[in-house]
Amino acid sequence: VESSPVIPKSTPILEEDEQVIYLLIAKNKEMNLDELGWQSQFGVSKTASILLSLEFKNVVKALPGKKFMLVDR
Repeated sequence: VESSPVIPKSTPILEEDEQVIYLLIAKNKEMNLDELGWQSQFGVSKTASILLSLEFKNVVKALPGKKFMLVDR
């Protein structure tokens, strides 16, 4: 049985939408913007906004090809 990822206590406080994106990336190691928008059902525009917020909080980092991964904690 595969366990669901959890948000570490060292992570800044995240809004509900940010938590959804965080957990998707945590489960998949890295994801591109289109996949995140589809799987979260937020759409690409809202997902891009959430990712920017997560980047400002130093929770995710952008990779080439519109991919994102979690920042090591």
